[in-house]
Amino acid sequence: MSQPDLNLDLCTIEAFGRMCVLPDEVVAEWIEVGVLPSRSIAGICLVDLRRLFAAQLYGRESVSACRK
Repeated sequence: MSQPDLNLDLCTIEAFGRMCVLPDEVVAEWIEVGVLPSRSIAGICLVDLRRLFAAQLYGRESVSACRK
């Protein structure tokens, strides 16, 4: 039997902040200015870890943010 795809490439601002030992406000600001890639699902802004990894891999310094 195959394993389910858990889609672990998105996390909340709060979870990302805890992982990086950063205040939620800093993570939210980084999303707003384009330092962190994000995606909005059901009105919740999430950090897109897959796009963050790709941006780091290819040397990008800014990404698009969630639309409010």
